[in-house]
Amino acid sequence: MLARLEHRLTFLTGGALDLPARQRTMRETIAWSYDLLTPRERKLFRSVAIFEGGCSLPAIEELCDPTDGPPEPNAFVDLLGTVESLQRNSLLLQEEAAAAEDPRFRMLETIRENGLERLAASGAEDELRQRYVDYFLAFAEEAARGFFSPATAFWLDRVETDHANLRAALRWCLEHEDAERGLRLAAALWSFWYVRGYATEGRALLAALLALPEAATASRARAQALLGAGQLAMTQGDHAAAWASLQESITLHRLIGDEKGTADALLAAGFVARLQEEYQTATALLNQGLALARATGNTFIAAACLHHLGMVAGDVDHDNAAARRLLEESLLLYRSLGFPRFVALVLLSLGTVALAEADLDRAHDVLRQSLTGMKQVGEKLGIHGALDTFGHLAITRGQTERAIRLAGAADRLRATSGTHSWPVVQRTRTRWLASARQTLDETAHQAAWEQGHTMNREEAIAYALDETLWPPHSSPTRPPPHPPSTTPAPPQQSPLTEPDETPE
Repeated sequence: MLARLEHRLTFLTGGALDLPARQRTMRETIAWSYDLLTPRERKLFRSVAIFEGGCSLPAIEELCDPTDGPPEPNAFVDLLGTVESLQRNSLLLQEEAAAAEDPRFRMLETIRENGLERLAASGAEDELRQRYVDYFLAFAEEAARGFFSPATAFWLDRVETDHANLRAALRWCLEHEDAERGLRLAAALWSFWYVRGYATEGRALLAALLALPEAATASRARAQALLGAGQLAMTQGDHAAAWASLQESITLHRLIGDEKGTADALLAAGFVARLQEEYQTATALLNQGLALARATGNTFIAAACLHHLGMVAGDVDHDNAAARRLLEESLLLYRSLGFPRFVALVLLSLGTVALAEADLDRAHDVLRQSLTGMKQVGEKLGIHGALDTFGHLAITRGQTERAIRLAGAADRLRATSGTHSWPVVQRTRTRWLASARQTLDETAHQAAWEQGHTMNREEAIAYALDETLWPPHSSPTRPPPHPPSTTPAPPQQSPLTEPDETPE
């Protein structure tokens, strides 16, 4: 039954023989409704079937003109009337939407399958599918710009809403070996896949698109797709694949003279080197990216490079003062841009530094701001790291069972999203979890872990942020802000060589 339900209309052909003919089969029922439509309504019905997972009214207006010939004076009013007629005939359903959102519509899948059959028979499917891919490519590229803006959460949610349509557009590009549009579409979406926990799906799509014959051409689309492939491989701990993709991305961006893309790829490669604890290489790459970002006025890349340089200072030199100076400079830049997601991520790093300095009050305040910010923008990637850091804070304050619950919740989120913790973070977590085992007996430890593991994302965030469960403040006063740091000039020799050690 499950296999045959892929083609629902072929399967649903039973029915009592004494029923009216239009009720004997689903196909006949839909055909009966279709025959009642006007030619304009039939054309719109066939066209709307192209959408997967529903669509907005502007998408219908853009792609599904029910008229033939040039636009008419009252085209939009007529379109609304045609949409309303399909609703009255139960062929189109309107979905609930927030007040500020455009109306969305969808078809039941059995009805949509009938519409697709009629669209194919009409001979108009190929031309409509081309415009469908173009429409969602333009939408994805607009959203990609929005990911790096004050409206991050809005654009992530918009893409989530139309994720099924974007998947369908990518499938079409793969099936028709349309490498240029497919790579551009995937390059626009990788940040969404990264943030919202679709790393496995995104990597598979990018790998398939990059393997297309026409994808081998040196182009910005390929360079950007390789950047996305490297970032997604990194978040899953596949550092060798990430390093290879990012090296090629840097080379291609330089070849085509794209300085912004080059700085972005240098930043990502520096991040990978940092995760492999190749700190000299990481510092060189990040300083190159920082210098290029400053030279071209790219504040975002500069802020991101400073963020990672700050974490390197803490990781390798245990220089918390230097780490804090770099992170605070990064934070100022992100706040000047109004980028809430990245503000939240830097605050998480500042919370880690405050913990290393044993400033528990500051750690608590900064971590609370970080996790609250992540919640507001719909962040998924960074949540498990924030929960782990809250667990570290809890164990430091003597709340052992609370710490174990938070670690269990973080472990579940990592498992469900397919992401990994960075090696330094893993070692830190291993140490404080080991100390927790010495405090609790095995039964209590297992119970706390399982309680955390049963929490979903929203429950885990609420548990971490519950102020009534935290003890009174008792740590040293927070240190004063430091002035912006002066970072060293980038080295002249390119460090893009393979690390001496195989990545874990």
